[in-house]
Amino acid sequence: MATVVPPLTFSRGETWTLSVALLEADSVTPVDLTGAAMDWVIAKDLISDPLLTASLGSGITLIGSPTLGTVLIQVNPTGNSMIMAGDYIHQARVVKADSTTIIPFGGSLTVINSPFAN
Repeated sequence: MATVVPPLTFSRGETWTLSVALLEADSVTPVDLTGAAMDWVIAKDLISDPLLTASLGSGITLIGSPTLGTVLIQVNPTGNSMIMAGDYIHQARVVKADSTTIIPFGGSLTVINSPFAN
């Protein structure tokens, strides 16, 4: 079951950064990311194709040991420049080493225009 995180707001054309501690369904045990694959996507809605995808090694970095389940998601301005100001959804998916798939978090995301980015 996914944890719904508070709504996120990012500025278009700036670096987006999100640090997340991934937890198992018991909301206590860290997700062991040893040998796992992880993706984080942004889409307009649940039936639309993702507009942006970050993956472990490409926009998602482990913080510390994989057994701690903590990641840093970063999307640079080039990566988010095609996403227009508006409301979206985001969701993470982890495929563990044993092939178990979990959706650890997701929620709403708003992109706003920034006076500092073109």
